[in-house]
Amino acid sequence: MRTKTIRFSDWWVRFLFAMLIMVCGVSSATAAGEIGKTIDKSNVAQYKDLLMPALYRAVERGDYILNTGKLSFEYKQWDTFLEAGKKNAGKFDINAEGDLVDKTGKIPMYHIYGFPFPNIDPKDPKVADKIMWNVYFNKGRIGGYHYLQRIQWVSEEKGIHRYILSDSRLMGIQGRPPWQAVPESQNTDHWSYAEFGIILEPYSMRNTNQLDWDYMDKRDMVQMAYVPVIRRIRQTSGVSRSDPWMGSDGWQDLTFLWGGKNRTMTWKLIGEQTILVPFAGSDKTMVKKDPDGTLFLHATTNKYGYETPGWKGVKWALTSGIWTPRKCWIIEQKPKDEYYAWGLHRNWVDKETGEIWMKEIDTKAGEFRTWTFNIGDYNEAPDGDNNVGVMNDQTQIDEKARHATVTVHINAPGDKFAMYMPLSRMPMDFYTKSNLMALSK
Repeated sequence: MRTKTIRFSDWWVRFLFAMLIMVCGVSSATAAGEIGKTIDKSNVAQYKDLLMPALYRAVERGDYILNTGKLSFEYKQWDTFLEAGKKNAGKFDINAEGDLVDKTGKIPMYHIYGFPFPNIDPKDPKVADKIMWNVYFNKGRIGGYHYLQRIQWVSEEKGIHRYILSDSRLMGIQGRPPWQAVPESQNTDHWSYAEFGIILEPYSMRNTNQLDWDYMDKRDMVQMAYVPVIRRIRQTSGVSRSDPWMGSDGWQDLTFLWGGKNRTMTWKLIGEQTILVPFAGSDKTMVKKDPDGTLFLHATTNKYGYETPGWKGVKWALTSGIWTPRKCWIIEQKPKDEYYAWGLHRNWVDKETGEIWMKEIDTKAGEFRTWTFNIGDYNEAPDGDNNVGVMNDQTQIDEKARHATVTVHINAPGDKFAMYMPLSRMPMDFYTKSNLMALSK
């Protein structure tokens, strides 16, 4: 009996082979969408699992086109910070109010460096609070931070139609590098950080300056603003940090995507997701560092729809850089104060670095309204020190108003774009009510 040879070219064999591929699936990289490709509304469905829902809908509408890619460097915290965090394992806990406490049950008034919770267990009932305290200490490690930023109001019809130029100085106290720790004798009021915002332009807004204090203990954040028209300082509570800042699409609690006090929110871990996040580019920028520890940053100029010829998406869309995968926790936050201006928030927190990449925010009525994201821009000194967690630019989008606020940092001479700043460059007595009055006149 003669055996017939079946050739792969036979149409029915090819058909069965195709069916086998459909049933068994293709490689995960192809199924989920390949990194290195451009994502637009024609292929966005392939990348749905890699996109935050608000961003997915924006690409689906044609608002955004995403150029994906991989970083040419390892994006992680400074080794000294990570090693310090390992030594904190088992030292701290979270109390019923959401405060960080030590094993005595008291809020630590002493200096802490590194992640307080280096080992995250998703099954821990306090896991969300612990992740957010790691977020807090990621911000604290920068010490002092001085930068000029241009905050731009962008509409679909007009593009940029208003702006503010701000000189911002943040004095990190809790969590800063130990060799730059603030002596207790200089911090008798137990600030955890202080921040100064000085408005330089336009002239009509000049000297509408603001000073904020936060404390290591349970005290509410203090917020003071100089009002030029009445030549007086107005003081408000921490809950006012949820009000639109200067009429923009953002508010002060969106600094670093979360700039408020952890105890004012209820936190919940709702999942994990690898998402695409924006970077200014695939390469790192080498920068200089002074002997006093100051790291001088370099802001990469990102491009947006309003300045990109031929762009057909929304005018506030990021049109430069790359979108690259990062593994994130998804953390919900719910305000405890009924007077807080917003409802439920959803944060995508980097599992390795403790920074928030993206956020979706609902109104108090439960309607999705605003989303925001940071753009990574990696600067590194010759000794390996870096700016992980301190972003370059930030965008906030109000989907109901179809309007956005785009914040860009500006390179400037001296120490006007720097971090890890010692007390000699950023003294405690700069952040006083009397200095707010003096600088505002």
